[in-house]
Amino acid sequence: MVSGSVWLGRIDETTDLFVTPAYGHISALLYSASDALNRPTHPGADLILVLNPHATAPITPGWFHFMHEYHLEGDKLHHRQAGSA
Repeated sequence: MVSGSVWLGRIDETTDLFVTPAYGHISALLYSASDALNRPTHPGADLILVLNPHATAPITPGWFHFMHEYHLEGDKLHHRQAGSA
């Protein structure tokens, strides 16, 4: 697992949020690199969802089929492309 910190503007955020149950109140992280000038070809194609394996209210893998998804099963990281089952 990667651990450390990332500087996001004026906030220092840890990169090991999902390694322990300490952040179980966070079900997932959602990311997009799109903006007004760099939009995806179809809505949602730019979205990346990272599921928290320790979430107290987990999101079922594949539930948001229109976005890319990363989730852990045991110690294996799985990636699902947007639009796939």
